[in-house]
Amino acid sequence: MDIIFLQEVKIQTILGVPEWERMQPQTVVLDIELAMPHSRSCQSDAIEDTIDYGRIVARMRERLAEKSFRLVEALAEDLAQMIMSEFGTP
Repeated sequence: MDIIFLQEVKIQTILGVPEWERMQPQTVVLDIELAMPHSRSCQSDAIEDTIDYGRIVARMRERLAEKSFRLVEALAEDLAQMIMSEFGTP
């Protein structure tokens, strides 16, 4: 299994417990590790055989624009579940 790193992904979202923190979007900076099973892309060297990392980042941005969170832990869990279910990463 390989690990792909998406580092310093900056996304705007509503986050925080106190009301004043939730009044406007703030930037969160995410470091994401994606577990990638050895797949056809390792052998084929073809882009269509792998996960589109740009699409993952775009979906994370869409998701965080749609939702708000009180806790960083809840935000992280929500994104992890979305990535695993939509992109098939373990």
